[in-house]
Amino acid sequence: MRRWLRTYGPGTTTDIAWWTKWTKRDVLAALAAIDAEAITVEPAPGAGPVPAWALSDDLDDTAATDGPVVHLLPSLDSAIMGWKEREWYLGSHAGPLFDRNGNAGPIVFVHGVAVGAWAQRAGGQVVTELLEPVPSIVADRIAATADELTDWFAGVRVTPRFPNPLERHLANG
Repeated sequence: MRRWLRTYGPGTTTDIAWWTKWTKRDVLAALAAIDAEAITVEPAPGAGPVPAWALSDDLDDTAATDGPVVHLLPSLDSAIMGWKEREWYLGSHAGPLFDRNGNAGPIVFVHGVAVGAWAQRAGGQVVTELLEPVPSIVADRIAATADELTDWFAGVRVTPRFPNPLERHLANG
């Protein structure tokens, strides 16, 4: 339980029960045993707060960053697959980012929110497409991250086993 909260927290009782396949009663007992903190989270943009759980040492979110936090997550990354309730980081973007079986494809993640997809073209170049507007500083960071990943792959092409609709479109570009 502590490991799940450290990796994916905060989480609702529903999310934790879904991930562990435990009953909600067992989840609550495990949360009590590790002294998890009861908090509230916004499960979707504009939604009202709902009860959730976090580790007490994860509650300080004052860490400074040197700019936009951008990640190009691979298919089935646990950061995307770790929750049952996903609206808070997907918004309305689930359709183009997941295949019909519910598998996440490669996703552009900015400050913990899915904003688009990425793919590799035949020559190995990493390309992105955004599903919502972002500030120019964020767009520049996404482009730089795609260039860094292209260089890191060094011509090796990786084909996701579970491509999402947007990734397929980008790869064939």
